[in-house]
Amino acid sequence: MIKFRIVTPHAAVLIWNYTERSNADGVILSKLHNIEQVVIGTSSIISISTQKSKSSPSGKFEIRLAPRFNWVTRITPGSWCAILMSQDPIPTMSKDNQGKADPKSFKMLGRIDSVRGAVEVDQVTGARRTVYVVTGQDWGSVFETNMYIDPNIANNILKDNILGQAYSIIGLNMYASLSSKEALPSSSDLVNTLMYLWGTGYTGTAIVNGEELIAEELKPKTLLLSSKVQFQLPGAVARWMLQGKVLKGLLVAGTTSVEFSSIIQRQQGVLTGPDKYVGVKESFGVPDPSNFFGVHTLWQLLNDLCNPTLYELVNDIRWEDGVPKFTLYHRIKPFVTRNNFLSIMNTQLPLSGESKAVSEIPAAKSILNPIISLFKNVRKIEIPLNEVSSINFGTNWRDKINFIEVTPTSQLLPEGKSIAAKLDGQTIDQNSFGRDGFKPMFARTAFIPYDGGSTPNIDGLTKWKYLLREWYFNTHMMLNGSMTIVGQNQYIQVGDNVLVDSSVLGSAPMSSVPLTSIGTKIYLLAHVENISHNFAVNQETGARTFSTTIQFVRGIMTDKDGATIQFTPDENGAIDKDASTLPGEKERNTNVFGSSVVTDPDVQKLNKGTGIL
Repeated sequence: MIKFRIVTPHAAVLIWNYTERSNADGVILSKLHNIEQVVIGTSSIISISTQKSKSSPSGKFEIRLAPRFNWVTRITPGSWCAILMSQDPIPTMSKDNQGKADPKSFKMLGRIDSVRGAVEVDQVTGARRTVYVVTGQDWGSVFETNMYIDPNIANNILKDNILGQAYSIIGLNMYASLSSKEALPSSSDLVNTLMYLWGTGYTGTAIVNGEELIAEELKPKTLLLSSKVQFQLPGAVARWMLQGKVLKGLLVAGTTSVEFSSIIQRQQGVLTGPDKYVGVKESFGVPDPSNFFGVHTLWQLLNDLCNPTLYELVNDIRWEDGVPKFTLYHRIKPFVTRNNFLSIMNTQLPLSGESKAVSEIPAAKSILNPIISLFKNVRKIEIPLNEVSSINFGTNWRDKINFIEVTPTSQLLPEGKSIAAKLDGQTIDQNSFGRDGFKPMFARTAFIPYDGGSTPNIDGLTKWKYLLREWYFNTHMMLNGSMTIVGQNQYIQVGDNVLVDSSVLGSAPMSSVPLTSIGTKIYLLAHVENISHNFAVNQETGARTFSTTIQFVRGIMTDKDGATIQFTPDENGAIDKDASTLPGEKERNTNVFGSSVVTDPDVQKLNKGTGIL
């Protein structure tokens, strides 16, 4: 029996509206963060939609409002807002009692970009219909702050000038370690340093992997940083977001603003257990400082410094013990589904198109084992099967990769090592060229492993190719698609994994191996690439709807704990490698939506024995 329940969704928007509109005369400093609270309930809301993706630092939202007020003059662009949606009632809020952030209803914290009115006249009745549209970006837009570095000014190294400081932190600080024979900076060191520059003047602590680091440890010893580029969050917003528990006594009732750099924590390194990150220093590098001259967003600079060959950057709200934490993930890409993939490769060497000796795998293990993040350890959100209203899934041939080359930038290569390094950094599935063509991926990196922190290990760098091979050579056999589900109270981050009963895919088997013989319930485990929430009120009936849509990639079959179901010892847990192993009658999906009639003969009977589907 299908279980169901009737619910009435709820939504609200809380706005911290700036009362001072800046103009050509500038903002009066004492009024910079003067705000008034505006609470918008369902009586004014026509619809709300939010969207956040891993491919962009900032999410987006759109709120459509009924014309109860002239919202163009009522709301100040640039103001902060919180968007709430829930299947349960939202506690009553007012101008004087805004409550606090709740993980069961919170969906996005953002900044309002535009407020527009749209008036349409019905050409038949002459009736006028007015709607106001409020659009904006989520808090991740702070990473799109522009940083301007002028080399003509920066070369003067003016200690009291932020441009000089930027050049110093990017240039001298990176190269100072060379002359002092200290270890080169790792990508994590550089990300932390750049975050410190962006939040100059901050004297508190930084939170990395749940532990406090004294900001002085991140501060370059040669710089005297000013507070000219602090990006601030109004104190009222920070208090509503419970950041007093993050700042530990630094956020009091009278605090008008806090520096964003003081509340953004980092989760860095490799996944060593379920949702547990540990920092690693697998490589070191010195990006060319000249690449930073001009105008770039903070996100662009962070991506240049994060070693994107191995790492990914993701920002979102991370709820821990009921506290929402602004989080920047700088993590090893968690795409390994088989923790024994190196051992499997060891039995298959030489790989197709390669002439590598078996002895190379033990050396690869010593380099790669410390930086393997298992897919199953990414934070998992379980979705009840009866809450899935639709799903679209499949695989893409265009995702096929059959050639990877990992090479360091030229300045890191010893004399005469260039050609050898390029060849050693290649991994190939040459046999697939005849069917798929040449489908390459090239990874150039300014980071390289060092032996003892002083000698570049070019051979160690080339071993990264095996990790990338495991990530990308199997992508075309993993499921991707979209899933629409009942609006979720729980907060789902981009970059999370979702877990749902595999029967959501239909009853046709994914493998020739009977699932009953596996002895466990099978689930679809997939990676959240994009998530959107949609709330709407029907203008005629007043009925409310609330749905959540997830776009996913890298879908595989697992058990409830996320452990990969390997249909055969060398499979990656997606779909069967051999497409011919399923008998025809087992391939058919038994979910029947209609049956044949006289005018529509039974195709299965007509084609019986012909091999025609």
